Amino acid sequence: MLKNMGMEIKKLGIFVSALALALGLNCSASAQEVDTTYIERLNDKLVLRGIGFWNFSRVVLDFRKSQELESKLNYGVNNAPGLGAAVNFRNLGGAINFRIPGASSSKRGRSKGLDYRLSFYPSRVVVDLYGLYYEGMFLRRPNQGILEDLGYPEIIKFPDLKQYQIGTDFAYIFNNKKFSFRAPFVFNERQKKSAGTFLLGGTFSYYEINNGDSSILPSKALPYVSPRTSARKIWFINTGILGGYAYTYVKGNFFATAAIVPGLGYQRATFYTTDADETKLRENTLAVFFSGKLSMGYTGEKFFVSVSGFQRRNISESETKRNARISIIEEGASITAGWRLNWKNPPKIPFLKKE
Repeated sequence: MLKNMGMEIKKLGIFVSALALALGLNCSASAQEVDTTYIERLNDKLVLRGIGFWNFSRVVLDFRKSQELESKLNYGVNNAPGLGAAVNFRNLGGAINFRIPGASSSKRGRSKGLDYRLSFYPSRVVVDLYGLYYEGMFLRRPNQGILEDLGYPEIIKFPDLKQYQIGTDFAYIFNNKKFSFRAPFVFNERQKKSAGTFLLGGTFSYYEINNGDSSILPSKALPYVSPRTSARKIWFINTGILGGYAYTYVKGNFFATAAIVPGLGYQRATFYTTDADETKLRENTLAVFFSGKLSMGYTGEKFFVSVSGFQRRNISESETKRNARISIIEEGASITAGWRLNWKNPPKIPFLKKE
């Protein structure tokens, strides 16, 4: 079943990529005039980008308020950094990337799977689509507590622990005539003056962590926790409202952009325990969301370079059933360098429109 789910995640990734491409192709249909004293559009330039990236997915179980483990358990995947390339022209763009073989730490075990994060920026909205499937995670043992007393090493490997996630975040850009997300992240526009904007939107996601028939906790720790805490599988459905602010500071050809978007919403959670009855616990809780993006660098008439990063968090807490706060975290960083070229005779493709 898990392998089938992994295949479904891969199929979904292909579908979402096609959907994002289709939406990108139709961005020009909703094109609008911008304040050219703030935003310079460079859609008639062929934009080439080289990218070095690193991203990481983790789940944190915080038991520090309970009378059980009294620890903060931080599970992660062992991802290698990667390289990629991207191209944009008018309303069409594409990218390819790969992980660097042998660049991840062997002492953390092996993580295999895939992840994707697709962002596109029509003039009025920003949309992020994301998904992941990984098999093989590791736990960095807390320096104090039961796990250290039980003799566990600093890195505890869970080769069969799997996680799945799909979801989307989206927001409306209120000051869309003066503020550009494309400028610091796609580079087919330039922000000429400092500007900011309020953002309002929503989020939806599904997340699952699954260790088959075994607990997601280290086996020697099970006598110290309740059966409800020692779940073998947990899944969540989250939906909520996001609202925040983004700002780009411009000094000559240098820029710095920050977007901070917190939110509140509803979470439906199901816990599959390891007790003899294989109890299934369901609960509805309040969830807190956070999404942030940063980018800073130099953008000239032709050459540009930037350092950027992102973080996304879902946080929920219910002491009555699991005695823990659970945080699902995605984060990453990238270095981008590129060049804008004049393309005098582009192919005549119907959907390759000018804005």
